[in-house]
Amino acid sequence: IALEVSGGFEGDRVRLTVTQDGRGRCDDGALMPIPSERLIEAREVERELEGLAGEGESFEGQGSPDRRSYVARTQSGSISWTEGVPGLPPVLPRAALLAQQLRDDLCSGEMADSTTPGAAVESTI
Repeated sequence: IALEVSGGFEGDRVRLTVTQDGRGRCDDGALMPIPSERLIEAREVERELEGLAGEGESFEGQGSPDRRSYVARTQSGSISWTEGVPGLPPVLPRAALLAQQLRDDLCSGEMADSTTPGAAVESTI
């Protein structure tokens, strides 16, 4: 699974990668171990996204600078959404929470410098 996040109050963009062996990285940083519960959650979210991604679903709302936009990519396809849009499938807020948790786990020291345009949140399982 790959998750891309843009927008929000911080306005930053960040790329996260999670490997099958339970490690992750922030942007181009070194791979570091992630908590096992985070790896389990990433696998569950990926499984739940498969159907939506295969259909290429989109739950986009009106653009607002304080709302984050997401794109999740799986082997089946991709799905895009904007946070706070009514009627989101329950897995999408879970995917957004996962991205935030991974960011907290992996980017704590780098967040002040992660405003690089064009970066994205990416979680590869």
